[in-house]
Amino acid sequence: MKVRIKFMDLGERDLCLMKMKQQIEAKYQFLFSKQRDLIEKEKNNQCLSVVKNEYDNFYKVLMREKEEQIVNLKAIYDYIKYIMETGELTQEDMERSKNDLDNILNELKKIRERLKSMKNTVGSIEYEFYLKKKNNI
Repeated sequence: MKVRIKFMDLGERDLCLMKMKQQIEAKYQFLFSKQRDLIEKEKNNQCLSVVKNEYDNFYKVLMREKEEQIVNLKAIYDYIKYIMETGELTQEDMERSKNDLDNILNELKKIRERLKSMKNTVGSIEYEFYLKKKNNI
């Protein structure tokens, strides 16, 4: 079996990555809205509780993965910092390491924001459900 490798310039690659990020974000928003719909419909149809539980489990897995990503990126960050402080790196390696640290910090920020957003969305959905159930709406 032959593997074809498509080479693209940086602009094309960046556009491709940007489109993929937009698609991922759209998928997250779609799943959040579906979860909200399921909570609403579950009140009238007990069969949907199985589907809702699957969504809940999916979000728990996603949140756990995001938390693991944070732990792993912190470990990589600490390791690079340790190498910078104790290793004999060339000036070029030091610059590359500094860039890597900046990239890791940016990625950590994005992951934390995504995790916070997920927790807020799931939490607000559960809170809305609690209020509606409490008020028999």
